[in-house]
Amino acid sequence: MSTTAFTQMNVRIDAALKVAGDDALSSIGLTPTQAVRTLWELAAQRGEQLEKVHQFLRSTEEDGNQNNAKSTTLEAGRRIVPDALASLGVSEEAAASVALDDDALKEAAMLERAQRKGWL
Repeated sequence: MSTTAFTQMNVRIDAALKVAGDDALSSIGLTPTQAVRTLWELAAQRGEQLEKVHQFLRSTEEDGNQNNAKSTTLEAGRRIVPDALASLGVSEEAAASVALDDDALKEAAMLERAQRKGWL
């Protein structure tokens, strides 16, 4: 029988953050309890270097903020063509119906170039 004394911790976090964090931890095989224990062990082992632990946690938080900014930028990039089509009054369905595959675009570009050079 173990003589280790345990204590229970209660924390309050955003419900959506809890679900997302639980899912992420689960994907790498960790429970929330294991993750918290790991953090506390890190803090205990690095007691004299807690500033480094703090810097690590802050850099991770900043990385998350940068990732959010990148996600926003990527989403804006994904919307460029649909937004341009909408501003021209062209539906995405209409544009897709006349879209060419890569080979057809290459052929059309080569034909246009040949006509510009007077070869055709």
